[in-house]
Amino acid sequence: SSDLSSSQPFVYEIDDSSDDDDDAGQRLSTDSDLDRRAEDLGLPPSFFCSISNSVMRDPVLCADGHTYERASIEAWLAAHDTSPLTNVQLDHKMLLPNRALKQAIDDMLSGTGRTPSSTAG
Repeated sequence: SSDLSSSQPFVYEIDDSSDDDDDAGQRLSTDSDLDRRAEDLGLPPSFFCSISNSVMRDPVLCADGHTYERASIEAWLAAHDTSPLTNVQLDHKMLLPNRALKQAIDDMLSGTGRTPSSTAG
């Protein structure tokens, strides 16, 4: 079916050290663990991709002004020329790395970042 790409779950490889398909289950477990840890840390909603609902590891800015996980938005754009959030036609399909958001996510997950509540006071 032509709608298959939007119904399949996305699996993102967190650890780039292996390309074996045999560890796909481990990658999924790693992603679940990552999302659980992110929720435990109280990460802000902006750290989660609105397509996959998972913590972004490679956030990119799309022409609609929103940031998505690269693999999720690339899969969307392969079949659509509209925003996944607004359904408005995109001016282009170029994606730009959101390095500031990636660094903020990495800092929070590594424990070096501070939550807003830990900096107040």
